[in-house]
Amino acid sequence: MKTGISLMALLLTGSLCAHAQKKFAKVDVADFKTTVCAIDSSAAAEYIYRIGETEYYYAEGHFYIKTELKTRIRVLKDDGKDAANVAIRYYYNSKRPVTENDRIQNLSATAYNLVDGKVVKTSMPSKYVFKETVNENSERMKFSIPDVKVGTIIEYKYTHISEGYHNIDTWYSQQEYPVQYSFYTVTIPQYFKFHIEEKGFQHSNTTRKPVDMVFNVQGNVLKTAGERVTTEAENLKAIKDEGFVWCPKTYSHNLSFELYGIDIPGAVYKDYTSSWNSVRKTLAEEGGYRKCLSLKNPYSEEMKQLGLDGMSATKKASVLFGFIQKKLKWNGDYKLVADNPNKAVKNGKGSNAELNFIYMSMLREAGITCTPLLLCLRDRGRLPVTYPSIDKLHTFVVAFSDEKGALFFADCSAEYGDVNVLPLNLLAEGVLYETGITSIDSQVFDLAAIRGHAAKTVIRCGINPEGDLVGTKNNTCTGILAEMFKKQYHETEDSLALIEKIEKWGDCKLQSYNVKNVEGTGLSSTEQYRFTKSLGKSGDRLYVNPMVFADERNNYFVNPTRDMPIEFSNLQNTEIKSSILIPEDYEIEEIPAGKLLTFKDGELEAKIDIKQQGRLITTVYDFNVNNSFILAADYAELQKFWTELLDINSLKIVLKKKA
Repeated sequence: MKTGISLMALLLTGSLCAHAQKKFAKVDVADFKTTVCAIDSSAAAEYIYRIGETEYYYAEGHFYIKTELKTRIRVLKDDGKDAANVAIRYYYNSKRPVTENDRIQNLSATAYNLVDGKVVKTSMPSKYVFKETVNENSERMKFSIPDVKVGTIIEYKYTHISEGYHNIDTWYSQQEYPVQYSFYTVTIPQYFKFHIEEKGFQHSNTTRKPVDMVFNVQGNVLKTAGERVTTEAENLKAIKDEGFVWCPKTYSHNLSFELYGIDIPGAVYKDYTSSWNSVRKTLAEEGGYRKCLSLKNPYSEEMKQLGLDGMSATKKASVLFGFIQKKLKWNGDYKLVADNPNKAVKNGKGSNAELNFIYMSMLREAGITCTPLLLCLRDRGRLPVTYPSIDKLHTFVVAFSDEKGALFFADCSAEYGDVNVLPLNLLAEGVLYETGITSIDSQVFDLAAIRGHAAKTVIRCGINPEGDLVGTKNNTCTGILAEMFKKQYHETEDSLALIEKIEKWGDCKLQSYNVKNVEGTGLSSTEQYRFTKSLGKSGDRLYVNPMVFADERNNYFVNPTRDMPIEFSNLQNTEIKSSILIPEDYEIEEIPAGKLLTFKDGELEAKIDIKQQGRLITTVYDFNVNNSFILAADYAELQKFWTELLDINSLKIVLKKKA
């Protein structure tokens, strides 16, 4: 949320003192000799440097932050030409005064090319710069630098002016391309108290030093203290999505800042986020939580017709969740604060925050204790581990307790969700807004640790005279897997396209297909189909996968090393039970033994058990993801586990025709 302060008594005139940094000469012929990135030979482009400097100044009754950014990039391959297309996002609300909106100033950009042994400079004309509205609080400035080709060196610089004195942008030393040199410095007056956190695996030189600053107070010079924070790094790898990572930027080298308080002697004292209690107070007073949590239930009369009496708390919550899903639609926005829940009722749609506050008004009327669980969307990072944060909070889900004090969660953005069935982007750590709703001695809860997400499959089949498997498959999904199945089902163009998709996945042909419980909310859904599947054949032998349809088929962990941890989307259990009746004129020549796999202390587990009873072969396969977060240090062990898991999924029973 945007906050403001007017301090007419103070005028910041001290400017940012130069901190020793690497100097770069103008682009010359020698700069074009490099054609391959020394950090990563596959890189399509590289940052020669990226330098940022931030300072505070005071004007027109407000503090401002000014950040100057200078960038030089070398294009190495065709794919790297996209580096000439730049987008800058900043705060802008057309309803606020100009002085309260961010501004991008002094933008200049140049392309340098080597032509006939000489450096040719092409400056970017203003016609290549334009602005677009992102949402009600954001604009984006875009520009495209002309005359960029393989070998071009790009330079651009601009100044970002922000009235948001409380908001120093996170500095990301690593970028989408390798960075030869990164430098950032900011000088902060002692009046502004920031949590400062450095993260990432890449080496850097980061310092924090006290400095003297000068203010002009009504024409009088006042010397005061400040702190200069500087981070410098060289030869940085590009941020790459290695797969199984929710937000790659989280693990890049970065320096983040969050204002937790303002302390100007004799003028202002304000505590924002020195503790989670101060975060709660800020949300109550400035975020409207106190008002929204006393919202009158707009569906009180209709609730009387739902027959909630005698139901458990979780059953009531599930029924009410289904009710609100029929009444209101999510507008696609995740919000931390609600603009106007009553307006959402009138319009029939709203943000998840507005819908969740309405849902909580219904839960309270039903006698269920509930509160927001404050979250950082997981595709935008993680909550800081060293300090409370409001800047890293993006939204909330509803937390409620049952009769025994156990906590459950729901979010009204989940069209096919239910209690403890949330969109994947919300499966992150959260902090309770009110801590007294549960007997559990914690205020932080990890929604990625919610259990109950499962896929249970039963397959019954035999082998026809042509040597093909024929049978039925019944698959029941629960929890998030049911939500995902419903969503995929409804997003598929038509039933024919869905059948074709299944046939391609299973390498089979379907004779019939049916589904149950794919509409609206609910904890489970089911699909059933009859199929014919060809077997591997060689002479008088047939080769049969005892699972019929393999669970895991892809090796996602083929890279020899890995920098980032592995993050599975959710905890889950996959169970496949199959029974195969072999023909009377065949006998079993070879049947695999059962196997048990365990990663670490049961973080991942898999087992398969294959038995023969006369002509019937039964198989039970079970795979469990019991921990969604695996350290990069355990990558080699994970690779070994996954290779063995794929081996289990590709086992073969050998059948031989009787003589």
